This record gives sequence, structure tokens and C-alpha cells, in this order.
Amino acid sequence: SDPATEAILLDTARTVEGQQRVAALQALGKVRDPEAVELLLEAWDRSVRLRPTVLTALSESRAPGALDALLEIADDIQPALARIYASGLAARPERTAREVLRVLAAEEGPLADACLGALAEQADPHVTPLLVARLDEEGRLPPPESLTYLATQGGDEGWELLEEVLAEGSAADRSAVIWALQSRGDEDAALRLLDLVR
Repeated sequence: SDPATEAILLDTARTVEGQQRVAALQALGKVRDPEAVELLLEAWDRSVRLRPTVLTALSESRAPGALDALLEIADDIQPALARIYASGLAARPERTAREVLRVLAAEEGPLADACLGALAEQADPHVTPLLVARLDEEGRLPPPESLTYLATQGGDEGWELLEEVLAEGSAADRSAVIWALQSRGDEDAALRLLDLVR
């Protein structure tokens, strides 16, 4: 956008309230002026209600400092925002964003699971090794967000992890594996589904 339009959007974001503020903050994701990032961080600090909007705008922003701002707020991410945050990092073009996703995916909790899911959606080659390490070192099964990836792109290690989920997981986990195998849709997956029925 041109500088005059950006100036109007910045001024609007500073002055409006309510639903207009939400729309103005969303629009800041298109503004390349670094002040947009400052306004988004102010909104993050001021209002929990605006945090999903701020995350989306920072994820879309190409303004200098947008990725740094996302990284700065990583420790404040509540479980309800984990998927939005992980998807936002995954949408960033910078290599650092992908590296941070991998680091966060190796941790524990909803944010780690969301980051694994985001990496799996992008077919990141580090997903399977992360999941294997997680199971070997901590006994944690793959989260549901990663099962389709394991079924379709995880190779032999992916199959082994799916078998672990089938053996050790809950009924919901086993259902998620069945859906993942169905999404694969090849003969090998069909045979494995038949084995499950027996």
C-alpha cells in the first residue's frame, strides 16, 4: 500500500474502538511501516480479546520487526491461541520462523502440539524425527495433528509411531489413526485398516 493509505490506517488503529479497532488492527497486517508492529504489540498488551487479531496481523505483516514481535510474545501464548500462533509462524517466509517452530515443537504442551501440527501441514521433514524423539525420550505419543502426516509421509518410522498410538493411545487416538490411514488411501493403508478390524 502507498504511504498515504498506510498513514490513514495507522491513525485509524490508534483512535478507533470496538469492532472498528479489530478491523483496523487486521488492516495493520498489510502496512509495511514499523509503527504498525508497535501498535499491534500495544494492542497485545492491552487486551486479551484482541490477541487473536494481533497474532493474525503479525503473521501477515511484512513490516520490519513483525517476526521479532511474534517471537517476543511466544512465552505469553495461552493454550487457546496455540494453533493461531503456530499457523502464524508457519505462514512467515523467514527461515528463522521455521526453526523456531521446530524448537517449540520439541517442548511440551498445547503450543508444542500446535507447532508439530503446523510443521506436519507443511510436510516438514523434521516432524517424524521430532515425534520419534518425543516418544523415545519422554514416552509421549504423537498428537492427533500429526497423524495424517505420519500416515501419508512418515515412512516406516511413521507407521511405527502410528502402531504405538494404536497400542497405547485412547479410543479417540485410535479413531484419529483410522482417519489418518483412510486419508492415505493406498493398498498398504487398506490392509492395515483391515488388521485393525480383526
